Amino acid sequence: MKNSTLITQEKYSRIVDQEYQWLLWKGPIRGSVPKDEAVKFNHIYQLKSNIDHRCLYRNDLLVTTYEEVFDVMKKAHISLGDACDIKKNKAKLDQEYCSIPES
Repeated sequence: MKNSTLITQEKYSRIVDQEYQWLLWKGPIRGSVPKDEAVKFNHIYQLKSNIDHRCLYRNDLLVTTYEEVFDVMKKAHISLGDACDIKKNKAKLDQEYCSIPES
């Protein structure tokens, strides 16, 4: 996974937890938040949609993990009718997901 822009499931979960804590901290109940990491992640990522599903976004694009990238690519490929054109597949992925490398 060297030199990849994808994050691991472990880091994804940590970011989601920090974002969730940040949302709770900003709300009417102020709790203790590890502020440095939460503030850093809050500037980069956003939790959108249903909080229970914890949909993590970056620049209004879904964030996927290294472990899920094959399933995401397969879903996009099938939605295009099994298109063999690499550029079409990459364009579809770039419309919906953040940081999926071409390689």
